Amino acid sequence: MFAANYGNGVSRFTFDANGNALVNGMIGSGTMRGVAVSPDGRRLYASSVSSVIRQFDLATGAELAGVVVPSGIGGLHYFQIVAGRLYVAAPSDNCVYRYLIGTNNDLTLVDSITNTLAAIAVTLSPDGQEMFVSGHKVSDLIYRFEYHPQNDSWTDLGTVDTGSSLGGILTIPSGPQPSIMLTPTNSVIVSWSLPADGWVLQRTPSLTGNPPPWLEISPPYQTNLTQAWIITTPALGNQFFRLHHP
Repeated sequence: MFAANYGNGVSRFTFDANGNALVNGMIGSGTMRGVAVSPDGRRLYASSVSSVIRQFDLATGAELAGVVVPSGIGGLHYFQIVAGRLYVAAPSDNCVYRYLIGTNNDLTLVDSITNTLAAIAVTLSPDGQEMFVSGHKVSDLIYRFEYHPQNDSWTDLGTVDTGSSLGGILTIPSGPQPSIMLTPTNSVIVSWSLPADGWVLQRTPSLTGNPPPWLEISPPYQTNLTQAWIITTPALGNQFFRLHHP
């Protein structure tokens, strides 16, 4: 476990057999706000209310070269890592920056998600199809965005007014959830977030029966770094989809 300290680096903890957290040293120094660990557990990313994503080698604790956000301002705060992408909230830039985490854990800028006044934290829905960004101080809003796997982009879905300045934001993960979209040609795109190891798409024309007559749509599916999907032209009538883990 890693905890960003307000004024003195990142605290590292390990857990004993009874689940007790034991202090296991410090990483870095100075003001810290957000902290995240690469999917392979080898690199730590940290923010310091600056324009720099600080990077540390977890094997040695050594600080590596930082990554500067395009604006050079940022005021970076909290992170979220989903499906090989690192998201970092930048309240001074009113946006969320999105980076691809490479095979060596280096970061490559993908884009910035804007229209997020004073964005301080970010989280994704369990199915990876919706992003929530919390505003801070001058904003009482939660900003909502919808993911489009076909072009790996996010579009604005509106806001939720909480009536109070916000801080961190969190969703509780579960299994991947399918999302369904009708195209202008009347085909259907069924997509879901990755990773989804062991999950298989199924469909049925009816939810009656015990159980309903689910039919498997066997992999492989189309994929990119964050999503899997199929494109199908369903028969007339109802069609229901679900992800099943045998």
